[in-house]
Amino acid sequence: MKAKFILLAIILAGMQMAAQESVIAKDTSSVILTKALQEKETQNMQKTAYENEQVAKEARKREEQQQKNQKTADKKTKELENEQQKLEKDQRKLDKEKNKLEKKQSKIIAAEAQVSKAKTKLAKAQSDLTENQAKLNKKKAKGKLSEIEIEKENIKLSKQQIKIKEIEIDIQEKQKDLDKARS
Repeated sequence: MKAKFILLAIILAGMQMAAQESVIAKDTSSVILTKALQEKETQNMQKTAYENEQVAKEARKREEQQQKNQKTADKKTKELENEQQKLEKDQRKLDKEKNKLEKKQSKIIAAEAQVSKAKTKLAKAQSDLTENQAKLNKKKAKGKLSEIEIEKENIKLSKQQIKIKEIEIDIQEKQKDLDKARS
């Protein structure tokens, strides 16, 4: 029984030692596992921090690009506004020139009309003078007129000749106005 007791004590001691080794192994594996988990967590945190940093960099780049695009758009808008103002100014200038040319053309047309009217008046006055001279010559040839009547008719003819000279002077003045309007 002693032998059994010793054997039992040895087995019991062996089991206790095995249990202790198992606890130590469990503790050791638990510590290793904890360290591994901590390392993995640290790596995950570092990876997350790196990814967050990359996202922040990309966001800054996008923001910088957006600001650059906004500046470019603002610059283009300003250029377009300036160009629009220049075009409006040029359009006003062209309109002013157009009005000026229209007025000049109107003056030329009016001056040509006056010259034409005066020439028509001159032609009619010359025609009337020729007619009156023919009538006077006819009456003289028939001998129906007295000296006083002949002188009266000559005075009328002289007045018509003066009127023709005045019309010719008027035509010259109107022609000068027309030439001035054309230049």
